[in-house]
Amino acid sequence: MNNVFLTDGDRKFILKMDNATLQNFVNQRKDSESELAIFARSELANRKGLKSWQDGSLINTDSINKLSLKDLNRVAKILEGVK
Repeated sequence: MNNVFLTDGDRKFILKMDNATLQNFVNQRKDSESELAIFARSELANRKGLKSWQDGSLINTDSINKLSLKDLNRVAKILEGVK
């Protein structure tokens, strides 16, 4: 690791980037072990993880897809009372 330390300005620079710019930044520094590159990779991973929670892609829907119509109606009836 190099001896250049990550500053607050560096962190703000990374945090202000939109996702596409950050992805490009990370791609350009894929072999770098600088603190800035490591922080950028970590931030990108965090954003991707958050996106997965938001868009539901972390949910395994296989069991739901295998339910019969009768079972789905039972689940719907159960969930009617849940708010």
